[in-house]
Amino acid sequence: MSESKADWHKYPSEKPKEVDEYLVTVNCGFFNVTSTSTWKNGHFTDYENEPGKIGSIIAWAEMPEPY
Repeated sequence: MSESKADWHKYPSEKPKEVDEYLVTVNCGFFNVTSTSTWKNGHFTDYENEPGKIGSIIAWAEMPEPY
């Protein structure tokens, strides 16, 4: 059996270099969730560019190969 492993990068000390979709770990207060977000123009568009969005990104990883 083959497994996909994500290499997580601490955010914001490490940032993606290319515009793309990434896995992100988001701190939502009492727990962390993993979601996807697009890195564009120096920020993750789904979390840092939407007013009223709760949560902050604490880590990111490149997307794994699809099933």
